[in-house]
Amino acid sequence: MSFLTYQFKKFFRSYSFIPPYVTHIVWIFIFYYYNNQNILSSYAASTIILFLISSWITVTIFDLELNSEKHLLFVQLNSKLKFLNLKIFFSFISTTPLIIISIIFPIITYRFSEAMTFQYLFLSIYLHIIVVMLGVILGTFSRIQTILSRKYSWLLLMLLTLLSIIKFILVNNQHILKYILIIVPSVGGFLNYFNQPISKLWSSDFLIFNISIMVYIVIALILINFIYKYSEYY
Repeated sequence: MSFLTYQFKKFFRSYSFIPPYVTHIVWIFIFYYYNNQNILSSYAASTIILFLISSWITVTIFDLELNSEKHLLFVQLNSKLKFLNLKIFFSFISTTPLIIISIIFPIITYRFSEAMTFQYLFLSIYLHIIVVMLGVILGTFSRIQTILSRKYSWLLLMLLTLLSIIKFILVNNQHILKYILIIVPSVGGFLNYFNQPISKLWSSDFLIFNISIMVYIVIALILINFIYKYSEYY
């Protein structure tokens, strides 16, 4: 808890949260300018920016300390992997206020054409959590990988997030890309389900797709821990 408190103070005192937070809030205000929108499809569209911003926030959080400070924290935590996983967790909870804004704002301003039900609310929360988790994973990977320098890690992140959004389109056109792009999650494919009738979200196809997303998250976290553990740069 003391490490998370330290991160909270360092993150908010650095004011580095302001650009992504303001960008997201402005986007939500613009996106929901018009009312009578479909609940799930509008949430799916708005989370594209949240996906990008969660990656942005993650990279920012990983850049809070100099290498010398990181080594001191490794000693205090008795593990560099504990440092890594607490950073990942903090990146997620730092994006939580944006999740709340994304969900609550269109509800309290009556932007939807349908009444909000428990079913819609559950699916909306689930949608936002998964998208943010995937954004945090990509942000973490781009920051801890040692193949490219820090200067090019932002370009790598932009490439990974773009491919994640359009992967399902590319795979539909060229099936072989399914195996080439296995390292990136199909965020666009996941969001596309929310543009369909709600009955489709309780189908076996959607269930299988969600299982694959969960498997991806688990494997990605394991690989990230493996890379970080044997990285000499950190």
